[in-house]
Amino acid sequence: MPLPEPREDEDHDEFIERCMSELSEEFPDEDQRYAVCESQWEQGDDEEDKAMKGKRFWDIKAAAQGVGEVYIYGDIVSDKWFESDVTAAGFAEELKGLGEINTLNIYINSYGGSVFQGQAIYSILRRHEAEKHVYIVGMAASIASLVAMAGDTVHAPANAMLMVHNPWGIAIGNAEDMRKEAEALDRIRDTMITAYMRKLDGKTEQAKLVELLDAETWLTAEEAAEYGFVDDVLEEKQIAASASPEWRRRYLARYQKMPDTVKSLLEGDSGSASEPGSPQSGELAKQAEDSLRKRIVEEGAKTRAELVRRFIVVR
Repeated sequence: MPLPEPREDEDHDEFIERCMSELSEEFPDEDQRYAVCESQWEQGDDEEDKAMKGKRFWDIKAAAQGVGEVYIYGDIVSDKWFESDVTAAGFAEELKGLGEINTLNIYINSYGGSVFQGQAIYSILRRHEAEKHVYIVGMAASIASLVAMAGDTVHAPANAMLMVHNPWGIAIGNAEDMRKEAEALDRIRDTMITAYMRKLDGKTEQAKLVELLDAETWLTAEEAAEYGFVDDVLEEKQIAASASPEWRRRYLARYQKMPDTVKSLLEGDSGSASEPGSPQSGELAKQAEDSLRKRIVEEGAKTRAELVRRFIVVR
């Protein structure tokens, strides 16, 4: 009999339960049956990855003289089925195509995706010589939250959210295979901690960050600012889910502590991402400037230099 395949309306646990039942006679050994079912679940993910081929999760363009814009508005995936540097290389080349710029505005609305692609994009952005201003348009979850840390300043509307958690993966094989997977995850986690701590800049201790990662922590913009992930909290904006239908099922199944408000966005939204160049992005940059002026007035002239250093948006 053919092996069961995941259905569109099934999450991970539902599929595993059905698969275990349907294969009970063909695979009497429960452990072997479970391994087969997990493999089938991941094969379903692989088919989705192949379907995603050629769908970029980013856009880059010149906004004005000396100013560039980057939009990361969907699922962070690689262009090919297998993880490679193709997407990151293309991103770097297009960013280079902007020429010499003084300011780079980066708009993010993403639930995450490939940790390898996300780390590469973070590194590319961080190395860029322009002053970098990140705007979390709605969501910066999982590896997308790490990408946001590339900004010299990070701005977010009050109703935006940021989520951090440990990297995870699935491996099938013997004990040595499992040890290698665990070691790889530990190495990835260490590099993520380094990136987060660089942004937090002493505002949060590493032990607390590790606690947040272990717990899969969902933060409001205000909470993220308290820890140091966000520099500036702006007025609330209407937000939309930014996950494709291919990935919504993954997020709903994998994120165990997703707030109900976020879950309802994923379950009810058509899966379209915030489009690049939307009026919202320009409004966020304007809000950041207004916020700077207000802080200068409130804090007084003595602290103006520090405020400008941390929050100014070069037009």
